[in-house]
Amino acid sequence: MTKITQKNMTQPKKPLFLSWLQLRQERARLLVAIAGISFADVLMFLQMGFRGALFSSAVEFHNSLNGEIVMLSGRSRSLISLDRFTERRLYEAAGIAGVASVSPIYLNSIQWRNPYNKEIWDIYAIGINPEHQVMNIPGIEANRQKLREPDTALFNLGSRKEFGPIAQRFQAGESVTTEINERQIKIRGLFKLSPTFGINAYLVTSDINFLRMAKFRQKGLIDVGAIGLKPGADVQKVLAQMRSRLPNDVKVMTRDDYARAEVAFWNASTPVGYTFDLGVLLQKQILFDINLQIERGEIIIMTGPSGSGKTTLLTLMGSFRSVQQGSLSILGCQLFNASQEQMTLARRHIGYIFQAHNLSNFLTAHQNVEMALEIHDVTASLADARIRNILTAVGLEDRMHYYPSDLSGGQKQRVAIARALVSQPKIILADEPTAALDKKSGRDVVEIMEKLAREKGCTILLVTNDNRILDLADRIIYMEDGYLVNHSLT
Repeated sequence: MTKITQKNMTQPKKPLFLSWLQLRQERARLLVAIAGISFADVLMFLQMGFRGALFSSAVEFHNSLNGEIVMLSGRSRSLISLDRFTERRLYEAAGIAGVASVSPIYLNSIQWRNPYNKEIWDIYAIGINPEHQVMNIPGIEANRQKLREPDTALFNLGSRKEFGPIAQRFQAGESVTTEINERQIKIRGLFKLSPTFGINAYLVTSDINFLRMAKFRQKGLIDVGAIGLKPGADVQKVLAQMRSRLPNDVKVMTRDDYARAEVAFWNASTPVGYTFDLGVLLQKQILFDINLQIERGEIIIMTGPSGSGKTTLLTLMGSFRSVQQGSLSILGCQLFNASQEQMTLARRHIGYIFQAHNLSNFLTAHQNVEMALEIHDVTASLADARIRNILTAVGLEDRMHYYPSDLSGGQKQRVAIARALVSQPKIILADEPTAALDKKSGRDVVEIMEKLAREKGCTILLVTNDNRILDLADRIIYMEDGYLVNHSLT
């Protein structure tokens, strides 16, 4: 019997399973990382929950209106930034085909006196016609007929305690009377409407009682109009007719758009939006007017004080973070608005040397270098040959299977250089590669990097404040406060 064997000349690389090695070798570090990420996630979800709840409460009034269309003054911006308009506009809209009902609504802050400690607080009063079902809130609908009586009102269950224990006393069967603008007002029922960013409590009364309480308000100048449509009416067609026939001193919109406009006001025009939109709040421009062109094969050193933006520029060029504004082209690939796939493709042509070498302590020198080839389509045999050649070139042929803990600082940085060069990149980005090394070791690693890069026609951009290696550069650039302030040839 003849046994036939076949050699696989394109055997794929054996994966390193880095995550599994981390679980086995650095459990404490992994647990700390998981705890930190979990805590950040919890904070993020809490923030999202608070934000959603606050915006939901801000539009309860809007969503409660019994009408598919809402009319406002053209200058109104939000529930706390209203402008009045004549109710004649509302009755003009009533004559448009498809409209079934119109309801004028008065809104204003008025002075409420706590009947138990006599403190005065502003309360947001809503004046409606008690003959119409203006708001779809159970407490209001059940008690609105009582508002026909003079000097009566409904009190908000969600009010803050500063307004007094009105709800508790009323529910206990007590008669509750208070003073509003020198008028004695009797509470005839309760309803639930949540406080908002700018409103601590609500009071609902009839339009007639409202004008008695708010003596400064003029009859016929209203704040909001609720417009109900006939069954089967097309909301968009009715809106289009209203916008074409009504003067531009009023605006009309759907009830949903009215609620969305309220949220947009708080999100974009007040500190509330900035507080919760932390990305906007914390966003800060780091780089300004950067205009830099690097030619193939150049060795450029970038210097400047700490915090001037050198590392930020390097990480943008290395596709480790996204460009927010401007243009950044690496080897013909535009990184502004680039997708994650495009950024990954760009990284395949870039080698990066970190300030602190960033070697994985549970991988040998050979395995650390191999990690750089994981995103490249290289067979196992070719990968091994490349790794051995590059480690030999940096003088570590006898330490290929040493762990970082068994290497000196200079040797670790040589492994980092080998890792950056093994994939034969077209660009090397080096961030303070000599910062943790003594004079001789620092000079040695940079000379090795320069020699290998020149042999392979590779471009180098090296960030450093080490004056001992400036003579190795073709060009020196200086950065300060996010600006490139000097370009000079060596």
